[in-house]
Amino acid sequence: MGWDVVRVNYLGDLGQQFGWLSVGWEQYCSDKFLQAQLLKHLLDVYVKINAEFKPEKAACKQARDEGRDTTEIKSQGLFAKHNAFLQRMEDDDEEALRYGNDPVTSASSDTTTYTLGLESTLMYAGESQVNPATVAEVEPILKEKGVY
Repeated sequence: MGWDVVRVNYLGDLGQQFGWLSVGWEQYCSDKFLQAQLLKHLLDVYVKINAEFKPEKAACKQARDEGRDTTEIKSQGLFAKHNAFLQRMEDDDEEALRYGNDPVTSASSDTTTYTLGLESTLMYAGESQVNPATVAEVEPILKEKGVY
């Protein structure tokens, strides 16, 4: 009927998952598999690192269930690697940002054509793209106005 229809598919907060993928990338990434089957290899890496993380996750859950502090658990092992990587990204570490953007950039294109002949323009946006300096500037204004 000639209507312009816009649909937004929100994929959710990818921060934590991206942190795990990045830790797995450092440990398991293979250029050979990356070139041959990018998305399959990224999924395999993600599955491997999550399997390796399960004991730490279980220990953290048990500590929480028992009312214990989880700070020590989260300061060691894969938790520490994950948090350190995300912190490097927040601190605008060029290597972490370049490295962090590579899998997404390589796996995406501006336009994807689906089997039904529909075209979709891919756009990546989220709170992780907001500059911390902007947050520091806006937050007091929102508090002052009673919005935050």
